Amino acid sequence: MKKMITICILGMITSIFISANAYAGQWQSDAKGWWYQRDDGSYPHSEWMKEGNSWYYFRDNGYMAKGWANDSGTWYYLNQNGTMATGWVQDGTKWYYLLNNGNMAKGWINHVGKWYYLGADGIMFTNTTVNGYQLGDDGAWIRDMVAEKEDALRAYAEFLRQEKIKFEKERAENPSVLSIAFRTMYIDNDDIPELILSYTYYGGDYFGGPYSE
Repeated sequence: MKKMITICILGMITSIFISANAYAGQWQSDAKGWWYQRDDGSYPHSEWMKEGNSWYYFRDNGYMAKGWANDSGTWYYLNQNGTMATGWVQDGTKWYYLLNNGNMAKGWINHVGKWYYLGADGIMFTNTTVNGYQLGDDGAWIRDMVAEKEDALRAYAEFLRQEKIKFEKERAENPSVLSIAFRTMYIDNDDIPELILSYTYYGGDYFGGPYSE
């Protein structure tokens, strides 16, 4: 009985192994390029195929795509080894951005904390102004000092909010803390008010801040 069970299991494993390899297929090439031939003799065309962690696209004639490919109205870029590109791609002198799903990006995108603008054809804009936003020679939005300080103030306001929560808790535990409040004061000459936190104890006031670059 044990021998029969062992034979049956080996037979099942062999059958599964053969079935798995029956659809494995292999890469083929000629002077025109590469294609993928399945073991049943068919080959993918006008479709995507995933192998490992990479995606490949095959054109109408069955050859693996390189460069730009349009699938159902969406543009993709395939590297020279056929893998689908993501992130920044330079084609000639122009730059494009491919999203994580391979789609060519258009309009505003944020990459590593910087904003870029890509036209309807996917080309990154440089040294121009879009909707009032100035773009540099690297394509990134040139943020002025006021915008940067506004962001810094928002970050500091969040810090002060956390400070207020902390001192509200301290006031509940320590009766000597009388009050906590936000105030704005003009510290420098940029006409932008600095945001500070003040809290009053018996015997005087203490000011947290101001924040200034």
